[in-house]
Amino acid sequence: MEKKIGKMQAHVRDNSGHHTDTLLSTLIAAFSPFRSLTGGVDGYTLAHSMIEWVNATHEEDQIPSCGVELPKILLESETKQRAKIMLKRFEVRLETPTSGTLISLKRYAEKYLVVVDFGPNGSSSRATAIRKTAKRLGVRFNTITALR
Repeated sequence: MEKKIGKMQAHVRDNSGHHTDTLLSTLIAAFSPFRSLTGGVDGYTLAHSMIEWVNATHEEDQIPSCGVELPKILLESETKQRAKIMLKRFEVRLETPTSGTLISLKRYAEKYLVVVDFGPNGSSSRATAIRKTAKRLGVRFNTITALR
């Protein structure tokens, strides 16, 4: 029996000071099994907006650039239920509507952290889908935590 996965993490270092293909690909992989994030929505647009939010250097830059854009992108999804969005300083969290999975992007110094937290019930099938997409895109999650 396969262990249920509780959390997956990817640390991405940005040497250029701008978002990288690696960071975009990591977010796309994290979104892959969740129709509430990808149904009729361009995942790259969503990922770019998340990166813009965490890269804004001043709080006043965050509000006009992404405070409206991120929710607008999610409202364009072709699903009955939409993901919730939580914005913090240097962090964006998306919560999927059915499973309650949290996908977050956080920036600290010149590094980024992408976390997929499946919660207390875990999800082997979604974790497998994310790993397969990540492999196809040439990225990987550094830490995968199984539920006990």
